[in-house]
Amino acid sequence: MNSRNKVQSFVISGHTESVPAGQADPICAAVSFLGQNSINGIEALTPDAIRYKANDDGYLEAAVPAAARAEESEKTDLILDLLVLGLESLATQYSRFVKVIKVPYNRGGALK
Repeated sequence: MNSRNKVQSFVISGHTESVPAGQADPICAAVSFLGQNSINGIEALTPDAIRYKANDDGYLEAAVPAAARAEESEKTDLILDLLVLGLESLATQYSRFVKVIKVPYNRGGALK
């Protein structure tokens, strides 16, 4: 969260392991989709830059440099608010597998 209490970055990590190994995991897929769709939306629909890195182990980290300075567009705010809404909805339904942790504003972060 930035100084205006808006999302400036997010991290998605791990696998939900909601189904036996080797089977398609719909909860993991939903979380991954929400994160990737947010990145795609910011890239395609806003003037803001987004930096991100991902790997095959279920890790996705993304940051909007303008949001760290509280200068992001309203569209970026909306996209990131929708990401949180979707993740919180999944966490409500599947609390055993999905956790949303909000971290207060700081000036750190790997993807400045």
